[in-house]
Amino acid sequence: MEALSERTETSTTWANKDGSLTTELTAGPVRFRDEATGQWRHVDLDLVQEGGGAVESRAHPRGLRLAGKTGKPAASLKAARDRQGHRPRDAG
Repeated sequence: MEALSERTETSTTWANKDGSLTTELTAGPVRFRDEATGQWRHVDLDLVQEGGGAVESRAHPRGLRLAGKTGKPAASLKAARDRQGHRPRDAG
């Protein structure tokens, strides 16, 4: 049975039949507290499309959001390089 009072973003603790506890730790968050409800939510990295071409995760403790397209697309690779004001460096 899970010891809910011991739950964190990165750990889950179980109460064993013999009275001992077992804790599983993760390298990153697997759940977070929903600010609106105070309840634990599982992290869900599935991306959903938002307005303007942006995408965001279904549930992330830091509100993961990736910007959509911005500005006017360049007509060519040369135009993109000229617009950015830099030249590619030699590999050598």
